[in-house]
Amino acid sequence: MPKKHFFTLRTLLVFILGCLSFASVFLIQVPIEQALSKTTLMFTPLTFPKALLVAMVAGFVQELFKALPPFIIEDKVIGGVLSGLGFGMTEAVLMLVNVISLHSLSSVGLLERFFAIIFHLSSTGIVMWGYKKKKFILSYLVISIIHGITDTFAALYQFGKINLIVGELIAALVSVGLLITFVYLYKRKTKLEENVTL
Repeated sequence: MPKKHFFTLRTLLVFILGCLSFASVFLIQVPIEQALSKTTLMFTPLTFPKALLVAMVAGFVQELFKALPPFIIEDKVIGGVLSGLGFGMTEAVLMLVNVISLHSLSSVGLLERFFAIIFHLSSTGIVMWGYKKKKFILSYLVISIIHGITDTFAALYQFGKINLIVGELIAALVSVGLLITFVYLYKRKTKLEENVTL
């Protein structure tokens, strides 16, 4: 059996499309969030349920658009990792450029972006693992909800409702948890495929 090459034009294209999928934040996510913020529900002080409602938009929109590029290659799970990596790196670059223009860059900001990249590549990898197992809708829903809950704490920090350390610690733990889950699922998938070919 010929050995498959990991780096191909298609895998590069998946990464690039993952980068471009970040446009969904500006084109879809932000307009929906702005529409929600204009409702009477959002005029009262920020609470966890309100932050959760807005953050869920980010979770469902981002996870959907990150999951589209992997469909152009055979290995959808690796495609998910590449698409999520592209999305996460694009977000990191744009966020860091914004932070540098407003304030000086801190080690906390760099660490936050590192864990955000881990989050995105792991979450999309898991969604596409779900597709491989014919459980795409379930994996998409679960990961989108986890994404939304994680972003809720980021929103609460931005509005001064929780401490910076608490917000960053939650995001880091979720990111590491997703990475461990993804590695476990992918190794399991690889072992099952090896057993089938024996």
